[in-house]
Amino acid sequence: MATTTTHYSVLLVEDNQDLVIGLQDLLRHDGYAVTVAGTVAGAIELVRAHRFNAIILDLGLPDGDGLDVLKEIQRRDPSLPVVIVTAHISRDRTVGSLTEGAYAYLTKPYDRDELRHTLRRALGVKELAAKVERTEHLLNESEERLELVIQGSNDGFWDGRVLPNEPWSSPHTPVWWSPRVKTMLGYTDEEFPDVLESWTSRLHPEDTDRVFAALTAHIDRRVP
Repeated sequence: MATTTTHYSVLLVEDNQDLVIGLQDLLRHDGYAVTVAGTVAGAIELVRAHRFNAIILDLGLPDGDGLDVLKEIQRRDPSLPVVIVTAHISRDRTVGSLTEGAYAYLTKPYDRDELRHTLRRALGVKELAAKVERTEHLLNESEERLELVIQGSNDGFWDGRVLPNEPWSSPHTPVWWSPRVKTMLGYTDEEFPDVLESWTSRLHPEDTDRVFAALTAHIDRRVP
């Protein structure tokens, strides 16, 4: 019974027709859409013209080295997983292909179950990379909106991050003050740089211990 993978498109780069037939049957049985190329030139042309979810790549092709296909894939989409299945088993070829960006290296005769599992893991990595990219894009959009809100607001904003194994009052604590905070306090950017000391040095001496104690209790989650 085929698994539900029909939305995945795989480019099979292999010149041995017997192996092509076997791999096509295996992949289509599992629900993949399969496109075949038998040469370096043909594979590169397809990679440039279409979007694939994964590549299964032989290195020994009639018109050149399969690593040239891998290099083109890395140039266009470094996150596209490439599973090499080849008879070339020298250590230099193995290490070289992985260094060039291949996801995995399997030798012929390939094990069907190993190939299946490797391809599924490779697709999982690709999906994770896509999710991270989408999340970063949404985060950038969110940060841009927040920046517009801050710029258009009469409120002051500040942000700080306690460093590991450091007290919150460490001079190394990263801190940021919005321009409005500095304006409200009557300072310029030059007079009130983004360091904690800009604020701590301006506390009244009689208030310092009380304020530090209250903030420490809050940051340590001992008080609301």
